Amino acid sequence: MQMSKEFAVDLGEKYNKVLKLLEDSKFDPPNEPYASKCAAKEILIDMKAKLENTSNNQFSSSSELLKIKAMLGSVYLYLGMTSIEMEELSEGENSLQNCHDTIRDFFNNPRRQLDSGDYDPIDWALNAATLSQFFMEKNGFKQARHHLAASSYIMDEYKEKLFSVSERNEEFDAKVEVFKHRSADIARCWAKYGLVLLSKSKERLLNHTDDISENCSLSADLSKMTLNPDANVSLEELQNLEFTSPKLGHYEKQITDKFVLIMQDAKLVFLNIQGWLQKAESYYTLETLASDHIEIVQDQSNMYFGLLFFEDNVDNQAKLHKRRIDLLENVIQQINPKYYLQYCRQIWFELGQIYSDILNIKCDKLREIEGRPSPHMLAKINHLTEKSIYSFTCFVESFKSDQEEEFVTQIPADFEKAVMQAYFHIGALNNKYITLNKKTQLANIEMSYKAYKKVVDYCKLNEKVIEQMPMEHNICKEMVTLLPVKMAKLAQELH
Repeated sequence: MQMSKEFAVDLGEKYNKVLKLLEDSKFDPPNEPYASKCAAKEILIDMKAKLENTSNNQFSSSSELLKIKAMLGSVYLYLGMTSIEMEELSEGENSLQNCHDTIRDFFNNPRRQLDSGDYDPIDWALNAATLSQFFMEKNGFKQARHHLAASSYIMDEYKEKLFSVSERNEEFDAKVEVFKHRSADIARCWAKYGLVLLSKSKERLLNHTDDISENCSLSADLSKMTLNPDANVSLEELQNLEFTSPKLGHYEKQITDKFVLIMQDAKLVFLNIQGWLQKAESYYTLETLASDHIEIVQDQSNMYFGLLFFEDNVDNQAKLHKRRIDLLENVIQQINPKYYLQYCRQIWFELGQIYSDILNIKCDKLREIEGRPSPHMLAKINHLTEKSIYSFTCFVESFKSDQEEEFVTQIPADFEKAVMQAYFHIGALNNKYITLNKKTQLANIEMSYKAYKKVVDYCKLNEKVIEQMPMEHNICKEMVTLLPVKMAKLAQELH
């Protein structure tokens, strides 16, 4: 017996409807939070019954049975996840266990869709690109690049077929839109590969400052890693994480799969990231898909940050920081904090750090100058100080309600450390203003004292925060003791 075409088409349509309902579930009204999930669950139950009935029949080939088992496993998986999200935990657990039992005998069967041609190109490419994210987080850059290369290969092959048709209608336009959308997503996955490679390379160098070639055994290839005795995967399995049919060399050679050591290599990675993010940005515009656009701008800032570690020239470091400022200042001026508060908070904090980093570079250069510094240089230092304080202040004040003049007594747990660090920076920055006016000096010290005291007072009421930032807390306590003496001395001189 063979699975009929009508049966497969019916299941495919139901599956797509389930995905659409689950995607739309985030828009369900508060009084019916599970409306879409309930509808999706009903369809899944119907699919389950049909597949279970079909799996009991005899098929002409083992591949037919494998398809049925794979589809049934997917249905059980979605049933389990949906039930758990609807707080039906016992039912969800049973469905997930059924998923495990259904596919258990096929765990070690090789991922052969490319050879059979039985796959949707867009879904396959997106799944391969998504899987690469797992590999790169485990330092498997060889495997991650290979899967991304396969993803791009399939997308290019699909593009050629898509645009070879002569009839251009609504269906064609819809397919082109999906292709552009998913191409942008895959470009973002490539960019993430480059960002993680720079980050992991930096981490590796920092952890092995002495003769890295002899003392570092960390590999960028999962098949060469040392496994723990109790590992549930073998080296043989890790060595087989490659596709045999497509020729991927053209796609793989555009970026290295080795850890970066010097600026020249880092710059090549940087240029690739830049190109991929530009491609993604052309689809995810601020006017149409603002959240994704903001995240792409943040990735652009991160690509300059990743390059910074490999740049020895302090003037060039300042220029890289300036590029980050231009990107972030531009986007934050165009978005409304009321609707994008989460992103605004991230950007305000990052801008505060960037301005502070440039300020430190300028202060170091100031100390190297023999004789009197130029007024322009002093003005630049004060300007950077002001901008950094402003950014950190925007961040902390975003946690106040409209009615509050003073700061709230309890900050959301996820932000406690960041808010206290922001106040710590504000305290330190107010001491970096350069002025000969004693009245201005006194005002700056008073602002510094207030910021440090915010940290001390909050930590008295929420002692667990001290564990997250012990050094900063100790400095704040010390400054709260010392600064009143300094303020009293200045006040006496003014009097």
